[in-house]
Amino acid sequence: MKSLIKNGLFFLSLALIVWFGYVVFYRAEPATLSESTQSDARIKQEEFLVKLKELQGLHLNADFFKGKNFMSLVDYSIQVVNEPAGRPNPFAPVPGLVTKPVVKK
Repeated sequence: MKSLIKNGLFFLSLALIVWFGYVVFYRAEPATLSESTQSDARIKQEEFLVKLKELQGLHLNADFFKGKNFMSLVDYSIQVVNEPAGRPNPFAPVPGLVTKPVVKK
């Protein structure tokens, strides 16, 4: 009789564990964005569309770039030369730097 009760409790607890796992992992709804996040995204999207329409409405007159005032501007920019950054091995000793070993007595 004791083995029958033990087996019954075992199968009952096993069934509860399986049921709990099913409820938690398979019946759970997929994660979605919260309503506040969706509304924030919608506001940002609307702001972007308003700015885009404003920019599409701009028309530039290219005659400005052909005028004598623009042509009289002088370019003082300096050409930047690409140089390698850093050292191949940043942990190697620095050349020319003499370090004395610390001797403990």
